Amino acid sequence: MPLGSTTENILSATVTLDNSLQGTVIGNFVVNVMLSGSLQYLWGMINALQIVFHLPGISVNMPSNSKMIYGSLIEVTQFNLISEEWL
Repeated sequence: MPLGSTTENILSATVTLDNSLQGTVIGNFVVNVMLSGSLQYLWGMINALQIVFHLPGISVNMPSNSKMIYGSLIEVTQFNLISEEWL
């Protein structure tokens, strides 16, 4: 039994959609793998910053220039980027 033109169009659209979805899934996987490595470095740096900023709590002597930088970066390590008044 021969297929009608409508059925052939639907089959052609289905094949095209299948190919584009496969390409999207593969592309998403590749981007996810590439970004997961970058995010691991980012979280590692944030973890190291948090450890360093706990040093004054255990009475480690620091020079004054380190204390100045510590004061400006403590907001970032505590994730207090948006003030409570603004919220």
